[in-house]
Amino acid sequence: MPRDLTPEFIAQLESGTVIPAVLLELNFESTILRLWNGIGDLTYDGDLYLGNGWFQGFDSIKEEGDLVPKGINVTLTGVPSGLVSLVLSQSVENQVGKVFLGFLDASYQIIQDPFVVYEGNLDVPELVEDSENPVITISIEHSLLDLDRQRANRYTQQHQRTFFPSDLGFEYVDSIQTWDGRWGERKDPTKKRKRKKRRGKRRGGRG
Repeated sequence: MPRDLTPEFIAQLESGTVIPAVLLELNFESTILRLWNGIGDLTYDGDLYLGNGWFQGFDSIKEEGDLVPKGINVTLTGVPSGLVSLVLSQSVENQVGKVFLGFLDASYQIIQDPFVVYEGNLDVPELVEDSENPVITISIEHSLLDLDRQRANRYTQQHQRTFFPSDLGFEYVDSIQTWDGRWGERKDPTKKRKRKKRRGKRRGGRG
């Protein structure tokens, strides 16, 4: 087998009848959204996956032999306005998204253990506005794509505050550009240094 599968999973895979289940995990800044493609809630590894019809599926997953990174698009529909606001207001870029493939037994319980068929970084979501049935499309990019992404970080106070508003770690970065290499109080080169004359006291007296 090309993957590390449990004996229970392999037995179900080789049986004549299977009940597939696709699980989705999306990591946002303040919460983790877990859905699956069935009806009713499903528990796996202590986590609850909602089967409320929001998860409509994803693009086909292709494995390339030449390590060419491929991304997938996950579609959510019929989501409430609160979730729409959550997805759009929070930056989900570079957070982790996972897609699991598993099987259910005759009692519709998950068979140990589903395996991860795709894992990558979430991209900025797209929203198709519809008052009755809004549709959200979230791209999950392969981790190899992150190696080709151009880094736009700037080591300045302004850029640092976009991530940490109260951080003062880069407060003096701009002043380094004009630093003359000397530490301490800056001296005015136009003023001449005055020498203080010291007068020694005469010791003793004349006899």
